Amino acid sequence: MDIMIPNLPQNKVTLFAVAEGFDTLSDALKAFGAEVITVKRDSTFESCESNHPDMHIHHLGGKKVLLYREDEYLCKELVKRGFEVVFAAEKKQGKYPKSAALNACRIGNILLCNEKALEPNLRLYAEQNGVEIVPCRQGYARCSTCVVSENAVITSDASVAKALKGRVDLLEISKGQIKLGGSYDGFIGGCSSMIDKNALAFFGDITRHSDYINIKSFLENHSVLPVVLCGGELIDVGTFIPLKTK
Repeated sequence: MDIMIPNLPQNKVTLFAVAEGFDTLSDALKAFGAEVITVKRDSTFESCESNHPDMHIHHLGGKKVLLYREDEYLCKELVKRGFEVVFAAEKKQGKYPKSAALNACRIGNILLCNEKALEPNLRLYAEQNGVEIVPCRQGYARCSTCVVSENAVITSDASVAKALKGRVDLLEISKGQIKLGGSYDGFIGGCSSMIDKNALAFFGDITRHSDYINIKSFLENHSVLPVVLCGGELIDVGTFIPLKTK
């Protein structure tokens, strides 16, 4: 079945886009019963984010996905699975913030983004489909935001929290404790994804996070169960994007 509201599956997810090189994550999702499309590294982007799904793919909802024209492999794999591909109006760019052109975050009927980074065709889609564009300073809006429901998110980013204050129920957590490359500069959205209607999975042991008690309580308030896919440190993998459900 299609996921009509991006990031928020209504059933068990059966297809994810996952970063190349994280076999532990891919194996865990396959054991969960899902298929995986691998996002390969691209030297256009910085090495620590070059294979991140949220840099290459923006799910628009249902069967529609926004891709760069250069990503022929992803296009082929998605079309093979029944998706309708919309191509970005611009080529990939390696310099921030334009490198994060697809890294906007869909939260229900909101598109959270840095407007300086936002890909033109993503803006057009939002405008044509009544999706409200909410600006923030953070270009990596998707990576910085853990989407719990249409009305609830978790973030450590002050600009994301400021932009969403009063719009959704928001839990702001401490920075750090999530690995990206060789340092702890990763984000909570980049290490997590909804894997079922009421299950939020983490790549790494979320119980080791200093704010875990608050995170667990926040999720319980929204009837969502935290799921640890594997042990060890939390790692930002550019999220693992849910694309289809049972």
